Amino acid sequence: MGKIVSKLKSRNSVNEDEREIQKYAEETENRPYEFGLQNTDDLKKITWYQRLIFDLRFRIAYAIIIAIILGIGVPIAIHQLLYDHEDSTIYGSCLIKTEARFQCLINNAEIANRRQCVDANCCWEENDELPFKCYHSFPTADQYRVLEIKQLSENGDAVQITADPNQGWMTRLTILISWLDEGHLNLQMFNPALYPERVTSGLGDVLPGGPRSIEKDGLIISYPDVGDYFFIQIERVGDGWNRNETIFDTRLGPINSGNGFMAFTTTLSTPYFYGLTGGEGIASKSTVTFGVMNGFENAETPFYMSLENSNSWHGILLETTLPFVTQVLQAPGIGFHIEGPKADINLHFFNGPTTTGVLTQLHSYLSTRIGNETTSTPEIAPLVPYIPPYWGLGLHLCRSMWDTALVWEHIDELNNATLNKIPYDSDCIHGNLRNLLVKNSTIFSSEELADIVEMLNVTEKKIVLSQTFTIPFVEGVTDISEIGEFLVMNRMNGSSHPFVGMIDNGTVVYPDVFHPTIFSDLAPWNFNFSDIPVSGFILTDNFPRNENSSSCQKPGSFLQKLLLSTNRSIQIEPNDALKKINPWGSICPQISHTVVQINTSRVEKTHLELHNSYGLQSSKKIRQVLHSLEGDALSKRDLVLSTSSSWTESLYYGATNGMQANFTWVALRESLAHVVRHFVLSPVTGTTICGAFLPNEKPDFDNNLCLRWYQLGLLLPHAYHNYAKGNDSRGPLDFPKRYQNYLSEAIRQRYTYAPYYYTLLINYQKTFVPMILPMSYLFHNVSGVERATVFKLVDQFMIGEAILAAPIVKPELNRESYFPPGIWYDADGFMAWNDTGNGGFKTVTGYLVQTPLFLRGGYVIPTLKSKHQNLSELSVG
Repeated sequence: MGKIVSKLKSRNSVNEDEREIQKYAEETENRPYEFGLQNTDDLKKITWYQRLIFDLRFRIAYAIIIAIILGIGVPIAIHQLLYDHEDSTIYGSCLIKTEARFQCLINNAEIANRRQCVDANCCWEENDELPFKCYHSFPTADQYRVLEIKQLSENGDAVQITADPNQGWMTRLTILISWLDEGHLNLQMFNPALYPERVTSGLGDVLPGGPRSIEKDGLIISYPDVGDYFFIQIERVGDGWNRNETIFDTRLGPINSGNGFMAFTTTLSTPYFYGLTGGEGIASKSTVTFGVMNGFENAETPFYMSLENSNSWHGILLETTLPFVTQVLQAPGIGFHIEGPKADINLHFFNGPTTTGVLTQLHSYLSTRIGNETTSTPEIAPLVPYIPPYWGLGLHLCRSMWDTALVWEHIDELNNATLNKIPYDSDCIHGNLRNLLVKNSTIFSSEELADIVEMLNVTEKKIVLSQTFTIPFVEGVTDISEIGEFLVMNRMNGSSHPFVGMIDNGTVVYPDVFHPTIFSDLAPWNFNFSDIPVSGFILTDNFPRNENSSSCQKPGSFLQKLLLSTNRSIQIEPNDALKKINPWGSICPQISHTVVQINTSRVEKTHLELHNSYGLQSSKKIRQVLHSLEGDALSKRDLVLSTSSSWTESLYYGATNGMQANFTWVALRESLAHVVRHFVLSPVTGTTICGAFLPNEKPDFDNNLCLRWYQLGLLLPHAYHNYAKGNDSRGPLDFPKRYQNYLSEAIRQRYTYAPYYYTLLINYQKTFVPMILPMSYLFHNVSGVERATVFKLVDQFMIGEAILAAPIVKPELNRESYFPPGIWYDADGFMAWNDTGNGGFKTVTGYLVQTPLFLRGGYVIPTLKSKHQNLSELSVG
């Protein structure tokens, strides 16, 4: 009996052991033998580290850890071995994605070496594939500590902050925050040693722990306390559904003031924005850095308008005539680096919150500020945006010819009834044939000139002078004793003499358009129109330049090095870089001019500063002269356009697209992109039809390219073509007869829509919404296509709200065109798109006889009843 009980106990014990093993196996989702167990005694011998080895759950964890090491750790280790890389500085981390880095030491002409970079407390990565190797840490070393805060207004909405730099090479900084108007915030940052007159004692100090924010017009402006690192943060106050949104914050990158430059950075609330030529309307996946000359052919507009997450908009204007470098990051963020001996930051923040609201606030400020620039009257009526006379919407033909016989022959050919007539509205008397700034300069005889004028009058053509603001100059021969007071002067090495430029292999000097009596009876030139009934001006080469760079100093910065470069690469689409000659690339940025301002005090302007204000001032003076001759400034509307493309003159005095594009398909696309990106500040703009005549370039004539360029140019507000007579001519009569018919049809189509164009321009004076709009301006928040895709579109555009233009800009008949939601018809009235819920892309065909043009359903578009030969027949100008 005892043995039976013992066996039963033993069997029960074994059963309990087996049940224990089974329970453990079930918990680990394995059978005992999968652990290598042969019997119950083996289970008892399992240790903790054996379970770490054999437990399936731990094995899965091990596999994950190994994958992480192989996927992340190994690449980091390889990167560290291949590239010499900093992990951090004493101020912040260097582990920043390449597309989110701000360049350090951008004020150096050559790429900084590691020692220079480290000495500047920046990060260095030795990698030749990167756009730059030296970049700012996060947080950056270029920071300021707040020294004091002063209150400037009773209600506390204006303050002055003084801050001392972290680094010895940086200068002290004064910051002024104030409201200039409803929705208009002004933020100034400058070196107080350079601008002592702008520093104020204020109403009293704001003690530590006091208010550190200003709330007004739906915005909250925050700044640090005394002793803290300086920053400016702007938030838009949220409503019941949305929280406050940061739309401006300087902590993303550096703020610094050094010898001859200033820089600041800010966040973008979203990657989407308008403005800044180098951008494509969206902060891309790579760092974009570009140097700019704020009044040149590829000029940056120092203004951008940014979309917020709440679908509100704000705009920022960097008010400066100095050249600057802009860097756009995927972060998203924007950095500005301004160069000049008295560089400062003067930001104007317009809070919108709609696009129209931003444009209204921008114009409200600029119209008054520009009007006050050349008058001693404290208060004047704000300027209204410029629109040309009605006939100014026609086609304007100018030619570069030095032979009067050729001029006569060409005008006769254009108007010969036996040939296919080319409709156009004005003919240019080129400055080569008659220079208004030189007495008796015309090479026409009085009889020849009278005959040409009569021929143009008979065909109802206007006469527009294509005038270069230069005076021929030969050293030792030209007597400038009478005109020296009225010339732009160049002061170098302690001496002062007229600035001598070189254009078309000829030396020239420039009139000082800032002189108060520049075009009065006291001036030494015969500036009158007694022999030519001039209806307008197109001011070419409207800025002092020197094509001979042999005497230039060695560039002292990245920006100056860029300006001195003879070639520039512009990336406008993937794998498609435009290599073109830059006529302004040989400017000596170190040159300083002494000019006479309107208050007769002589002030110094750098060469680049003068470029950015010369075109605006000359346009003003020309219009004043024309109005004074007419005797009725209110009713006289002349065509006065400048190729300077200064960002202010284009608003109030008229400007063409000054971009000097060569005769290539790539240049055609870039020229269009330039117009689309500059839409805010270039309401009356155009493209250089069939390219510009650049030095040392004589490309073969391409009928398709020139025709497509004409078709594009005739869709824009200003249609102007300047061409030469000769082997490299690209004029209307250089086409075969068949192409002349195509061109004639494109011109007549433009005249058909002329009433609609003029309606848009008149409306622009009231609403400040330009005639040419990017697709994203009206359709950035629609379904069917990603927002980023719409913002990147720079090869199609809207003409007002009712016409969609999709010009052919490649040597092909077909192209992909984006259609927003709605109903769209082609120019012949056939349905092109019918989806009111979604937008999308569709292949469209652009036959040689026309360019793809689509009309929006539900809109009334005023047109002419018939296609007149030219607008002079209906001119109200």
